[in-house]
Amino acid sequence: MAEAFSQRPEKAGRPWHSVFRALTLPRSAPAGEPAAPVFERARPLACAFEGSHLMTYQWDASGPQVLLVHGWESQSAHWHRWIDALLQAGYRVTSMDLPAHGRSGGHSTTVVQAGRAVLELGRQLGPFHSVIGHSMGSAASLYAFAHGLRAATSVHIAGPASLVGVIERAAALAGLSVEDLADLKAAFEAKAQASLDSMELDALSVGFDHPALLLHDPEDKEIPIADAHALLARWDTGRLCEVHEVGHRRILRSDLAIASALSFLQGSD
Repeated sequence: MAEAFSQRPEKAGRPWHSVFRALTLPRSAPAGEPAAPVFERARPLACAFEGSHLMTYQWDASGPQVLLVHGWESQSAHWHRWIDALLQAGYRVTSMDLPAHGRSGGHSTTVVQAGRAVLELGRQLGPFHSVIGHSMGSAASLYAFAHGLRAATSVHIAGPASLVGVIERAAALAGLSVEDLADLKAAFEAKAQASLDSMELDALSVGFDHPALLLHDPEDKEIPIADAHALLARWDTGRLCEVHEVGHRRILRSDLAIASALSFLQGSD
């Protein structure tokens, strides 16, 4: 999300306003041609959520159900390589478009609302054997686990360990003053209708009750690998697999990342 901010021009208003927009108003992202074949076999389902809807896609199989949760300014279609691999391995796959992303409703959102969305899908479409989340999708999954979602395993790809850290990195890129940073945090809390502390490790770690795999590039410029180490320090049954030279977004196209996740899931079945 900090990377998304760095690509946006400053607009009129207080300096923190553009950072706030970058953290709450996702730009639409094209699905891309390679996603089309696997999505032709999907069963789309719109699920009610907070006065709007969440678009989900399901692929039928008899195996354990896996939920895929994409990152900021992404959508379900960007999981196409993972979906193919999971289906071939015998898993039943469900993918979701987070609020204000893809074909889901809304035009603005926060990671807290994304977490509530994951939690709601657990109620409507669960149980999930495993949840796989990338970037903000990882953080949203952590929120859902902390608030009652249960899974046998989870996989976290380039995920942050701290919402405060994400906001402060975006603020640093924008050169915000201490006063503007305080205003930004207050505006984000008001938008999320939750404290920033609800997305910090002290609150999230209550959901760390199952084995987890963390996949991260040590050279990730958007979410530093220090976040993965912070998660690992609190996750007794977690383990880290470094995936080199892929960055924050190309890690989803990494054969090593996909193979590592499948090996982890199959070893936990």
